[in-house]
Amino acid sequence: MMLTIHESAHILVAILLGYKLQCVRVYPFGLAAQIQYMGFGDTRKECLIVLAGPLMHVSLLPLLLLLFMRMSWISESFYVYLCTMNKAFFLFNILPIYPLDGGRILQCILHSIFSYKLAQKLMLIMSGVFLTWCLYVRIFQGLSSYILVCFIYLQIWLGFHNLVYDAYAFYQYRFQHALPYPIFMHKKDDLYRMRHNVIISRYGLLDERAWISCKLLKRGVGDR
Repeated sequence: MMLTIHESAHILVAILLGYKLQCVRVYPFGLAAQIQYMGFGDTRKECLIVLAGPLMHVSLLPLLLLLFMRMSWISESFYVYLCTMNKAFFLFNILPIYPLDGGRILQCILHSIFSYKLAQKLMLIMSGVFLTWCLYVRIFQGLSSYILVCFIYLQIWLGFHNLVYDAYAFYQYRFQHALPYPIFMHKKDDLYRMRHNVIISRYGLLDERAWISCKLLKRGVGDR
């Protein structure tokens, strides 16, 4: 029930903000909604989508559990157990570690400041460092926790492995979706989210669509 309500909140807010649901994946730590173009669009909207899930654990879920106990649907001892589980899941989920919700909030913050590839690298590095620190101070204990940590390390490694692919997927999204962001001129060989990029190159000023066209043609992707 907790995971269903948590993911339903993500999905509901995403749909209200104009995003589309792709699928729901099952991970060792629970379910995860895959939302189309998540990570490419407006970081403010995406932060709201991400926050919707954890907020259920401090608002709707405690009220529901209390209601179930008052209606004698669950015993008092089971109510205490479920409240403890709810609190533990909330605290775990808001850790600033990718792919947890806390890591995705960190991603939104970094993408609001840095260029796409740099923000992704920083998010993955910070996630790995914080996860290692959690291991060092023994926040995670027991076999199931260590299996979960290994899975998260794998996700971080895959994030590094897919950096170039993710960047080009972002470029394609920006090429296909003209968004009214403020103009931002820079010399980086990359794009910023939340800005309309104008790249200062040795050939002069390049609008982001022209820059993306050159990138995709060099890579042999083309416009799809």
